[in-house]
Amino acid sequence: MLPIYQDLAIDSRRAVLQELLLGPKTVSQLVEATGYKQPNVSNHLAKMREHDSVRVTRDGRLMIYRLAGPEIAEAVRMAGAVRSQVLTELNLAELAERFAHFGVMGDETRCADVIDFVLRTGQPVIEVYEDLISRSMHLVGRMYEQRAIDEAQEHAASEITERMLARISSAQLPARPNGRTAVLGCAANNWHTIGLRMLADYLRQQGWKVVFLGANVPTEAFSRSVGQHQAHVVMVSSSAESIQEARTLIKELKSTYPSAILALGGSGPLRAPERFEDLPVDFRGFSLRDTATQLTSWLEGKTNRTSGSRSSETAEIEAG
Repeated sequence: MLPIYQDLAIDSRRAVLQELLLGPKTVSQLVEATGYKQPNVSNHLAKMREHDSVRVTRDGRLMIYRLAGPEIAEAVRMAGAVRSQVLTELNLAELAERFAHFGVMGDETRCADVIDFVLRTGQPVIEVYEDLISRSMHLVGRMYEQRAIDEAQEHAASEITERMLARISSAQLPARPNGRTAVLGCAANNWHTIGLRMLADYLRQQGWKVVFLGANVPTEAFSRSVGQHQAHVVMVSSSAESIQEARTLIKELKSTYPSAILALGGSGPLRAPERFEDLPVDFRGFSLRDTATQLTSWLEGKTNRTSGSRSSETAEIEAG
């Protein structure tokens, strides 16, 4: 199923596939239905046969084309639905599916349409991040793992999503500064930034000063940045490929900055939690909502331990 999204990204091929979704057809019938010239239709069919998107059988002198299987039909059906339907109802699970399919087809305009529609509804931004963006990225990841899309398509969806996060962030009004500083970054060899970027944007909207270091940050540079910015909170993201680097970084950070709250997240702790059990982290965040809740609890607990009462800054964070 790998090349089907390459075929769906081309308007003329998508038109042919959508006609075949209605049933098997000859070249002449496809020419009549799509309005494309016969040589173009034949060339597209030949390419799609190579991709195993369509198959052909002979009936006398006629060549009958059909979709290659139910998984191809489902991809074509979804592509047609997400392009033709007008956005009128707020269903974040459905919109996440649309967003994922638009992303792997490289259709940034329609991804932006989804984001703009959701923002117009006034949906809380944490819901947009969790139930739209995170869900859509999970769907893209699953498509990649199942070989439904290739690496280029997965990267295209990720790059579009990064730009959509900037679109979401620019539409938010930040809260009054709360005097807290957070440094967030990916351990060396971790290139997956979307989840951490959402957290950075969310904290910034809640009034935090946020220093987002991005992907693949060397341990020494990461540690130096925490000191330079006098971070109250440090959040490290580890992928499954960067577990050893994340372990080294966390030990370095806790040793050098023992008073900072140290949090861990990413796919590494999710896939191999036993590799992190001995590390001196204050908490692990397994989602944006979970991380925000735990961070509030830690700040509240730390304030109570030092002053015996809850600070106004912590109250503001929780209220946000």
